[in-house]
Amino acid sequence: MIAGGAAAWATLAFMLFSEPAFALPAFLFDPLILGGLAAWAATQFSAPVRWLTPASSRRAAALKAARATFVERGVQRTRARSGVLVYCALAERVAVVVADSGVETALPAGALAAWEQRIDRALVHGGTAAADAVAAMAPAFAEALPRSRDDVNELDDAIAHDIDRRPRA
Repeated sequence: MIAGGAAAWATLAFMLFSEPAFALPAFLFDPLILGGLAAWAATQFSAPVRWLTPASSRRAAALKAARATFVERGVQRTRARSGVLVYCALAERVAVVVADSGVETALPAGALAAWEQRIDRALVHGGTAAADAVAAMAPAFAEALPRSRDDVNELDDAIAHDIDRRPRA
């Protein structure tokens, strides 16, 4: 919306103050057409949307999606309440770590927020850097939640993505 409005306003300003003369109907339609095209073009690339969306809004949207995914994938169903979901919103360049109550009580206060920030910074540098930041969490989790003899893996360790089925707004 912001990109479209700015393009429409710039088009109108150009038409009003430039040397060439424009037909009167052009003042009604040209800014709307160019504004619509600019708004559409801005949605086709994640960078302009990210620049025009406040960081707090991007983080809130990622948090909402991460919590929904946490429940949708059944991460909260472990016996020891030790499920963790690392949600990376690539377009927004935001990471959210959602942990079940057993993990939150086992880790020091602020540990999950620190991991989120570390993964956020890594997302800028690509998938390998983000994967390394996620892997670096393992020793902290291993220390806070040591494995017991009868422990079984209750969750799928696979990386899941929705890149192919992500709807375009």
